Order: sequence, then structure tokens, then C-alpha cells
Amino acid sequence: MLKELESEDREVIQEIQNNNKKTIVLLNKIDLKRKIELDEFGLENILEISAKDNIGIEDMEEKNILYMSRKR
Repeated sequence: MLKELESEDREVIQEIQNNNKKTIVLLNKIDLKRKIELDEFGLENILEISAKDNIGIEDMEEKNILYMSRKR
């Protein structure tokens, strides 16, 4: 079941799109059945995680280390 994005979600996405910095988008709570679709926004570096079930946390840490180690 797809969940409709709320206005706050759309505002955050707009900020990400207007930002000229590299961004990692974390999509938490993937353990729930209600999902959101972000394909239409053309965002890159979306990591799906479940903090509760510890899914995707290692990928998030690796991506964060990689980004932090790069010169700005």
C-alpha cells in the first residue's frame, strides 16, 4: 500500500532538490507495510532502512563514511 506524501515531506524534498550539496536520503520504517514512492522526484542516494529491525544500517554507515572522507 502506497502512502501519500505529506506537505512536510514535499518541503524537505524541495530543499534537497534546491541544495547543491551531496545528500543521502534515509527512508526509515521500511518494516511497515505502508510505503512511499520517491521515483518521481529524481532523488539520488536513497537508502531504505529500518532502525527497529536493524535493516540497512550497515549500508548507511558505509555510505556516510564514504561521503565524510571525500573532500568538499
